[in-house]
Amino acid sequence: MLWKNLKIRARLTIIFGTLAFIALLAALLTFASFNQINGIRAKILDIHMADKSRIMVESSFTMMQLNPDGITYTALSENLDEFEKRLTDLVADPLTDEHIELTNGILEGIQNYRSILAEVVSYKNNQAGEGDETPDDDVVSGLYEKISVINANMDQGVNLLIDSSMAVFNYQRNRNIGFILVFLTIIIAGAFIVSVVYSKQLSGDIIKAV
Repeated sequence: MLWKNLKIRARLTIIFGTLAFIALLAALLTFASFNQINGIRAKILDIHMADKSRIMVESSFTMMQLNPDGITYTALSENLDEFEKRLTDLVADPLTDEHIELTNGILEGIQNYRSILAEVVSYKNNQAGEGDETPDDDVVSGLYEKISVINANMDQGVNLLIDSSMAVFNYQRNRNIGFILVFLTIIIAGAFIVSVVYSKQLSGDIIKAV
């Protein structure tokens, strides 16, 4: 009854205003969704940067094996520090609880890495102090083997982080696409209903007004 009492301009204003509101709401939600996607993408980039730091650690370890001196040891320690810092930042703002567990596992590996590395340095210093310039290769090789195992575990941990992050990204992206399609369907359906239900009535009213 109230609708029939409204003027044509008021009816058109309500109809198209409602559709415009729905379209604006869809646009705002779409913007928020893509901001969320961008946040996940930034996290994935952070994990890849952590992986690059891990690769630098592994490369520095190889260099220290080939040329075990203070320079290569310092380079390895600095790269471990960088890798640890990036992982600590990931724990502070994780994508999922699984990421916290994975990252803490890698950080624990870094602590073991440092401990074994300190054993290597201590052993070599003791041997040098005793006048033995050729430390027992079996002892050093055994310690290096432990570090190699930690390197492999850290590699696996970071790869799991990357795979998990991509799964989160793909899930959220597909969800957002579905969400956008639903809103577009609502807008199109709303416009179609308006055109079908009110087109004849509005046409008649316009003709009468003319």
